[in-house]
Amino acid sequence: MAIAMEQVKRGDEGPDLLALAGVLKEDEGDIAKLVSALVAHVPGNSEQDARLTWMRILLAWAYEKRSSFSDPLGIVEQIYADFGYPDEIRHLIRYNPPEDAGAEGGEDSLLRRWGEYVNGS
Repeated sequence: MAIAMEQVKRGDEGPDLLALAGVLKEDEGDIAKLVSALVAHVPGNSEQDARLTWMRILLAWAYEKRSSFSDPLGIVEQIYADFGYPDEIRHLIRYNPPEDAGAEGGEDSLLRRWGEYVNGS
């Protein structure tokens, strides 16, 4: 939903995008239908783009709900595996070595990077 709200802020106001941006927490079951409609209407969108969009949405949802999980980084690792180990989120996985030799390690750093990823930082 945060991704859709950001796109609306930038001026894209397609009806499906507005609907997704306005979904209330109790109506999250409608998200799959709305995202499918969004993905279908993006010019030049490939199946890979659709998969990455779904992955980002799942990661954003899991990040919002991270306090509900006993192992939130384990959820990220499950998403990473389910989507075929994409390089795009390799830096969010505990068992992967840091990409940068000077990169900060530890779970706090991974949680911070996860938040930056889902917030587009």
